[in-house]
Amino acid sequence: MKPNRDNQAPTVSVVIPVRNEQRYVAEALDSILKQTFDDFEVIVIDDASDDETPQILANYTDPRVRIKTNPQAMGVGGALNAGLALARGTYIARMDADDIAKPQRLEKQVAFLERHPDIGLVSSNTCIIDENGTLQEEIYPGRGFAPAALRWELFWSFPIVHPTVMMRADLLKSVGGYPPNRVAEDYALWMTLRNVTNFQVLDAVHLSYRRHSNRVTDTNRSPLTTCMLRSTRETLEQFVSDVPPDSVLMLAKRMRPDAPTNEEIHACCSLLIQVYRAMRAKENFSGKDLEQIRHLAGDRLISILERYKSMDRRTRLMVYRHLFQMRPEPDLVRRSIKDVSRTLLGERIWRLLRIVLKRNRPDPP
Repeated sequence: MKPNRDNQAPTVSVVIPVRNEQRYVAEALDSILKQTFDDFEVIVIDDASDDETPQILANYTDPRVRIKTNPQAMGVGGALNAGLALARGTYIARMDADDIAKPQRLEKQVAFLERHPDIGLVSSNTCIIDENGTLQEEIYPGRGFAPAALRWELFWSFPIVHPTVMMRADLLKSVGGYPPNRVAEDYALWMTLRNVTNFQVLDAVHLSYRRHSNRVTDTNRSPLTTCMLRSTRETLEQFVSDVPPDSVLMLAKRMRPDAPTNEEIHACCSLLIQVYRAMRAKENFSGKDLEQIRHLAGDRLISILERYKSMDRRTRLMVYRHLFQMRPEPDLVRRSIKDVSRTLLGERIWRLLRIVLKRNRPDPP
């Protein structure tokens, strides 16, 4: 292991697990070394790479870079915990060996955490690049959510992009670091941390996230989904007594590849309402927080209405009933009147009514 520049603990420990990333690791590491904030150490955990990665890492002589090699692969979670054990910083920043940090990333995140002691984890927006570094799109997972809304949204979506994260080290260590032996180690950690701290997403792009065929999240889709659903279920059980099957959780998360049954739609809507009510009762949310959460819950109900036109009349009216409970805005109600009326009357009567109304419409003067 290469020594740090001195014995003084840095403000930030950047932890980078790497396995067989000879094509990208230098660009990733260089992006950290070029940060505008320079009070950091970089802990690179080489997880038994068998390509040219070890030789590339050996070329780094910057005293801020510390390299540890695992004799056997431990997986991402194990490598991260090995890095966490070595970290001396007040804050832990995550970084993947195939991504690129924007120059002000550490500076902006440290400044935010210093100003907001109630926030334990901060992430950012990101842009997607391909194998060659070409920009594909920008994504804004937090979309201006308040911390309370992020606590809600963690159940149903992925508002935290792992390699953009900076966390308070003492908080991360207090929960035992990353859960071992899990593929979706980041999501499992978020579900643990949501019980002890608040999150925030900075409204700026601080990372280029590389999407390519060898990325873990692209090669382990099925195990990732299984582990993610397990973590979701374990946390939801703190709020509701009877969590529905995974098929319903996937519907709530907008991950269903197929059309759900009417019964699954009923169960999904019931789950959303139950979780909202339980969070309202258990967590200290302001009226503004609850309004944003109701809006997000309503968005999921609207998505069900728009995606699954084949649901029966009873189910469709049930979804609308829950929607108007969550979002009783007059404009939304007015925009929904046509579909509600059509559902109540049935398609045949609705068409006849339209024909009658059209025939009896007075001619313009």
